[in-house]
Amino acid sequence: MRAKIVFSLMLLFAVFSASSRAQVVVTDDANTSSFFPTTNFGNSIALIVCSGSNTYIKFSTANLGSGVTGSNVSKATLTLYVDAVLTSGTMDVYQVNGSWSEGKVTYNSAPALGTKLFSAVSVSKTGYLSLDITPTVQAWLNGTLANNGIALVLSSGSAISVSFDSKENILTSHTAQLNLVLVSAGPQGQQGPTGATGPAGPAGQQGPQGLMGLTGLTGAAGPAGANGTGFNFRNTFDNSATYAVNDVVSFQGTSYVATAANQGPNNPTPDQNSSAWSVMAAQGAVGAAGAQGPSGSAGQVGPAGPAGATGPAGPAGPVGPPGAGAGGFNGVQDFPAPGTFPFTVPLGVTHILVELWGAGGGGGSPQGDEGTASGGGGSGGYVRSVLAVSPGATYNVIVGAGGAAVVVQSYIGVPGSGGGDSEITDSSSNVLAFAGGGSGGLGGSYSTLSGIYGIPGAGGAGGTVRFGPNTVGRNGTNGTAGIVSPPGYAIPGQGGNTPSGSISNVGVGGTGGALPCDNFFCGVVFPTNGSNGYALLTW
Repeated sequence: MRAKIVFSLMLLFAVFSASSRAQVVVTDDANTSSFFPTTNFGNSIALIVCSGSNTYIKFSTANLGSGVTGSNVSKATLTLYVDAVLTSGTMDVYQVNGSWSEGKVTYNSAPALGTKLFSAVSVSKTGYLSLDITPTVQAWLNGTLANNGIALVLSSGSAISVSFDSKENILTSHTAQLNLVLVSAGPQGQQGPTGATGPAGPAGQQGPQGLMGLTGLTGAAGPAGANGTGFNFRNTFDNSATYAVNDVVSFQGTSYVATAANQGPNNPTPDQNSSAWSVMAAQGAVGAAGAQGPSGSAGQVGPAGPAGATGPAGPAGPVGPPGAGAGGFNGVQDFPAPGTFPFTVPLGVTHILVELWGAGGGGGSPQGDEGTASGGGGSGGYVRSVLAVSPGATYNVIVGAGGAAVVVQSYIGVPGSGGGDSEITDSSSNVLAFAGGGSGGLGGSYSTLSGIYGIPGAGGAGGTVRFGPNTVGRNGTNGTAGIVSPPGYAIPGQGGNTPSGSISNVGVGGTGGALPCDNFFCGVVFPTNGSNGYALLTW
């Protein structure tokens, strides 16, 4: 009772001083989410404002006493604490036109918005944010406006994603505040005696898990990978020259590729040096023999008597035409960027060597909650095929784009998109060679049955290939699943690597995302996109 008397005297002092300050109590604060339209977030330690999420805050003015009206308030300042900024932007502040309570409000049951108090309030960093809402508080106290609190709503066209401390946040305790400056002509009363200390209240329940921490600094870039190895065409073999592995020469109509380094002088010819050279394209068949030459003219008839001398031999026949056998490779063209590209076969070319790599799938995005990890995307398939083509004809080379990884969103895990297929088609859109793109990694999810850690997302499947005549291929490798363990450790799944037997760093799957979180700290590992496909033509 004594404490109650002292509190009343303090209120009278605040009300009837010529100018004094007072603070009213926040009674309700919660946010709603369109992703979970029937879920109540009244016990959350954070108040979120982003696409699909509004925040509602309500104060009680009962502690001011019934004698305080709007005329006694010269200024009312709303103070909020921004504890995280994922994406800076602007928000609008509204009066609320309907009743609501912290423990029941959801997206589906949210009250209607009233008059807009502020437009495009910028939020770009953490810390305190203050807004003057004096007219609204005066209307509450005068009874001309129902005290249903205020609402924080994403501005039209803004990509803002921020959170404010709620009154349930036991980590920083920066609850929303409504500070008033009160005025009155009455004299200041004497300070009452200090009341007796009341008994200690019961211990409060343990608060919910803390909000995810800010993203750490980006690590240093890793070393560049080694370049792929291709053929180096060196024209006709020279026994005095020096050759490296994968050098290509022609000798007596046959093309050879070096399998070991060799050099002159007096270097053995490729056909006699199988330890250093391998046949790439054999010499064409020998042409047909020339036609038989005409017989010589008959000699004159001699007189009767002994046989005449043998006549001279006829002249040699003309030389036959050269053979029509094919030679070695004469050209190469690659397609490193995604898209559709026309390719016209050069004159005289009847066969081309086609190599295709499908694009890698994107890494999965984890659910926006602690201890979740997503799977890595699968790598694209690889195919190598010798195609019969028509000189001068146009074919379409299609290179798949890498699958996209979706940035971590609040309350939902999202799989990465699949990588695009790489293929070559004729003018009638018939597929002649095909290497499929890898599947995207699956998003990790949170499970209340597993405690503080979530269910990991599976890795995406590797891309498949289609086999036909004169074709070899490898399916893409699968991405690995995310790994989670208590109390919230999370490791993202790795993307599938390029199939064995092909060049590296093409069509690789993206890495999955993760939200590692233990009892003291939470972080974010963002997923990555799959790499683009690739096409290489040789003739």
